[in-house]
Amino acid sequence: GVLLRLMADNMASLRKLSLKAFLQVVNADPVLMKQPSVRREVSRCFHDDAISVREAAVSLVGDYALQSPNLAAAFHSPLLERMLDKGISVRKRAVRIFKDILLSNPSYGGRATAMHAMLQRADDRKEDDGVRDLVHETFHTLWFNGKAFEMGKSSLLLVADTEPVDPNNPSKVMTKAQLYSREAARQMIEVVKVSGSETFLTSLVKGL
Repeated sequence: GVLLRLMADNMASLRKLSLKAFLQVVNADPVLMKQPSVRREVSRCFHDDAISVREAAVSLVGDYALQSPNLAAAFHSPLLERMLDKGISVRKRAVRIFKDILLSNPSYGGRATAMHAMLQRADDRKEDDGVRDLVHETFHTLWFNGKAFEMGKSSLLLVADTEPVDPNNPSKVMTKAQLYSREAARQMIEVVKVSGSETFLTSLVKGL
């Protein structure tokens, strides 16, 4: 309760420190992140005036988004908004969180909108090079890393391996490379549908 109140303190430094301290508390009791009062206060910090506070709030959510799919879903929209944050460090943190979510959980329900938001960052020539590089790295690993699927280590295979039969030829079992390519293509189509245009995707492919 004290830490939650400090998140609304007049001093930005105390707000930032309270978020970091709260992370230590949640490490001992992760269930706290499910409480509505905690989610409300952390969500409010996503819109704090101080960049350092917003980054700390995003980092707090990122540490638990991978462990709890429900938490990732609850903060999906706020995290998308932080990809447009004025602070470069905040944008980087938001991209990293979605990168970790997508690479560990390729069937994530908000993957299409998250990918579209990242493609927008990569396509913006005014964007910081560090942010754009991070986005390119994410898509390269997720969709275009041939060595990953050849070795069977790609996260996409977690999805692709569930359908090893060629839908056009039920008697034929697809190779890992074919499964990987089909799943990557499926996700690309999802992104195009969300964006309404292939412009961002074409730009990314050219960049790679």
